[in-house]
Amino acid sequence: MTKDTAIKPASIESKALVRLGDKANTEHKAAMRQGVEALKHAIECGRLLAEAKAQMKHGEWLPWLGEHFEASQPWAWGYMRLYAQRDQLANYKRTYNLSISGGLKLLTEAKRAEQGEKRNAARDSLAKLGKSTKASERWKIECADAGTYEADQQFDFIITDPPYPKEHLGLYSVLAERAREWLKPTGLVLAMCGQSYLDDIYSMLREHLDYYWTAAYLTPGQPKPLRQRQVNTCWKPILIYTLPGQKYRGKTFSDVFTSDRNEKGGPFTNGASPKAECCPLCNKCVWQAKAFSIHSVAQAQQGLRHFGTIALLPESTSTPRP
Repeated sequence: MTKDTAIKPASIESKALVRLGDKANTEHKAAMRQGVEALKHAIECGRLLAEAKAQMKHGEWLPWLGEHFEASQPWAWGYMRLYAQRDQLANYKRTYNLSISGGLKLLTEAKRAEQGEKRNAARDSLAKLGKSTKASERWKIECADAGTYEADQQFDFIITDPPYPKEHLGLYSVLAERAREWLKPTGLVLAMCGQSYLDDIYSMLREHLDYYWTAAYLTPGQPKPLRQRQVNTCWKPILIYTLPGQKYRGKTFSDVFTSDRNEKGGPFTNGASPKAECCPLCNKCVWQAKAFSIHSVAQAQQGLRHFGTIALLPESTSTPRP
């Protein structure tokens, strides 16, 4: 493998970039033919693509890739990932016998293990923070398993943002089932989610609740690329449900939510609604902990009274309920 060299900007149609594209295609074909040597060629292909990408301006990379690289975008991203994490692969004793898919799988498993360690540490930190935060007239914080948590009252709104990965989809069934106990007859459940598994989420919520509306949260900043779907998204759905056979009788609301790009908590934070003062945990490490954060809100004469129930779900988040 050649040694990394300093990269200078170049025109998208320069001879240097054309040569990089040709070499990348050669390595891609070799990776498709070779068994034992496939990973070596894949990493070299990733190096060439990374070198080409670094020489282009914003917006030039994908058009150049479509014009000069014979394989698809996912192949290109996979090769570049193998190159970027080649040192990690080198620590694997049997790298010489890994296939391209085997190398990518190894990197994915290592990343999941690292994320798991970070998530467990964040959960411990979140639990300690919850226990040390004093209750006030506007909130109280409880750390519990949402599958067994018993609320001492019913709420007008249940607002939540569960983790998005596929392995956590079972949380929506937990939410829908428990909301029948926690929600007042005229209240609403608002669940923000990703788009990738939206059809499954609709079905899970519909098992125990009635559909009311779908709102949109416009995510601040640049659009987020969902490469597995080849979509750049700039919004998230907020699914709104009522109890079966019940009607919402509260105030009229807009179905488009926004927040400042510096607000880490999204649309359900202090800045989104001046009347709904959120508890200190709402803007903390709930996302890092992959916790099931439930913001249960009860109406009060002076606006909204917030009760933050942070449910860590150490088992339910990894194993969907049947």
